[in-house]
Formats: sequence, C-alpha cells, structure tokens
Amino acid sequence: MVLIMQKLQKLKQKIRLLQNMIFHIQIINKKIVFKLVKQFSQDLNLTTILKTIRINRSTYYYWLKIEEKLKLKQTKYFLQQKRIKVLCLHHQYFYGHRKITDLYQKTFNEPITKKKVYLIMKENNICCKLRPKKNKYYYHKNLKSNLQVVPNLINQDFTGS
Repeated sequence: MVLIMQKLQKLKQKIRLLQNMIFHIQIINKKIVFKLVKQFSQDLNLTTILKTIRINRSTYYYWLKIEEKLKLKQTKYFLQQKRIKVLCLHHQYFYGHRKITDLYQKTFNEPITKKKVYLIMKENNICCKLRPKKNKYYYHKNLKSNLQVVPNLINQDFTGS
C-alpha cells in the first residue's frame, strides 16, 4: 500500500512537471530546463526529471559547464566596456576605435581586436568628436589666373646651332 502511494505521488509530480513545462514554452530552452530542475530537484531525482523533459543527462551537465564559461565571458566583456569608456572619457572622445584599440593594448597589456572595440563603442554610443575639416588650398587654380603666356620660340627644333 505504501509503495503504491509513493508511486502515485511520483506520478503526480511528473504530471505537474510536464504541465509546468507545457505552460512555459514548447521549445526546450536551457533556462527553462534549469528552472524546472531547481523546482523539482527536492521531490524527484535528476534522471527522472531529465527523462520526462527528454534531455540527456550529459547534455544537461554540458549546459551547466557552458553556463559558467558564459558568465566568465560576460564579466570580461563588462570589464572591457568600462575600460574603453574610461579611455574615451580621458581623451575627451577625440579618438576613434583604432587609436582606442592601441591605447587599450598598451595600458592594460591585454589583446583586443579593433572590431570588438568598434562594436563596444557602437553599442554604448561612444563616438569620436570630429573636428571640422579645414579648407584645402588649391595651388593650381590660383596659379593659372596669374600666368603669362610665353611665345613658342623653340618650336620643337632641338638641334644644335
């Protein structure tokens, strides 16, 4: 009798788990799986939860491992964002992504690509302030108006006399 009650209780928990999964989204997502495992880990063991969701145990542990790496990447990215903002502010937003990349590599001794710096600057609306272009002085245009025309004395006769 006790065994039947325990099995019945486990089946009810499985049903609740499935209903909860259907309620969220029909596409299986990592975040949803983690949430469901946390929610039902006290009542059911991990293998039964993953079997009901139809996910391999190895896949679940792989996702856990990747999740930690993603967190490390995000912290590094936020650190890079802060550093780039500080560099731009220190140089009064006059430098573009190429100069900021060189400065970043020299000051922090950390390799970073120009593309990444450009994307970070673009996301945070850090634009370099452009100076107004100076007018170019066109030497030939001003020179032609003051030239005198000299008569052609040689007339392509280059022989000696």
